[in-house]
Amino acid sequence: MSIDFKKELNENQFKAATSNAKHLRIVAGAGTGKTRTLTYRLAYLLLRGDMYPTEIVAITFTNKVAKEMKERVTSILERANFEVRIPFISTFHGFCYRFLINEIHLIDGYKKNFQVADEEVQKEIFKRIADSLGVKYSDDRFASARQIISSLKSEGKEIFDFSPNDVRYNVDYDFTYSVFEKYQAELAKNNLVDFDDLLIYTRKILKGYRDVREYYQNLFKCFLIDEFQDTNDIQYDIVRLLMNEETELCVVGDPDQTIYTWRGANN
Repeated sequence: MSIDFKKELNENQFKAATSNAKHLRIVAGAGTGKTRTLTYRLAYLLLRGDMYPTEIVAITFTNKVAKEMKERVTSILERANFEVRIPFISTFHGFCYRFLINEIHLIDGYKKNFQVADEEVQKEIFKRIADSLGVKYSDDRFASARQIISSLKSEGKEIFDFSPNDVRYNVDYDFTYSVFEKYQAELAKNNLVDFDDLLIYTRKILKGYRDVREYYQNLFKCFLIDEFQDTNDIQYDIVRLLMNEETELCVVGDPDQTIYTWRGANN
């Protein structure tokens, strides 16, 4: 049984899902079937037959949607009697975790069998740091330091990016720097990364090691990204670093719901 894409999708969804453009931006509002379109496009690329499943990566923003996409793609391919391994479908953090399993040894102090520190583990680390500095975890000064560290890391910044001249932060710079330094040292000592580190270290390795970057650029021939309007700077950088002139890119999103500026996608 073949899949009649034109019958199963509306006109705009069909055009987007079956486009052969190398760089495709699909703009769609809420309730218009963005994820459905991306799912059918993924199936279309596999049925097109010029890429192996392992050469395609689909990125979405929640594990729930990633699971749904896997199930939908599997269903479409089964109806087409097309037996093939499903491409990697994940969140950005899931993709970076998988990347770091093989490459984290390139970050000083880390070994392959690293673990991700959840919020509870991070809290325990910060409590130990507070004790070592002779302050309470609940003190405003320490809470402010933790908040700034979280803010910096969510922007993809490391400790050397934290400047005393940053006017956004009216804080005790030396104290906050010390907390930041001790926090990263504790993570590394225990072979732990937090969720921000997954992105930060992936970008750092891709930028710093040309051979690694080129290996993954050759490994992956196509990226599909859902909810692209929510892609922040570090996520965008990671995708850009993974692409070369031959890489196909399809992004789907709603600019009316954007948090970050749309960058780098062409119809």
